[in-house]
Amino acid sequence: MRKLLRKNIVNSLRFICAIANEWTATNGEGWWFSQESYSDLILPNVVYDYIDKFDKNQMTTFSRTELLKLASFYLNYSRDEMYKADKDEARELVDEWLSYPQ
Repeated sequence: MRKLLRKNIVNSLRFICAIANEWTATNGEGWWFSQESYSDLILPNVVYDYIDKFDKNQMTTFSRTELLKLASFYLNYSRDEMYKADKDEARELVDEWLSYPQ
């Protein structure tokens, strides 16, 4: 499985989307990712780099929900666990990605 994830960026990103957990609190809702559920297969910095370097003109490869999960991972990558990105922040980043010039 590890080799498969390294060879195919889209599959790697879809895998991350599949293991996302939804959180809800009084101050919002969003997605979080338990490193224990994926880090033995793919490292967090690799996922971050895949998202960062992915051709933004190809983002329509993913569903809107997948994009929100990817944006959440991207935003949460360097944040303290107490300050997770919420869905509104993720939506703003997705909108930015989708507005890249063709």
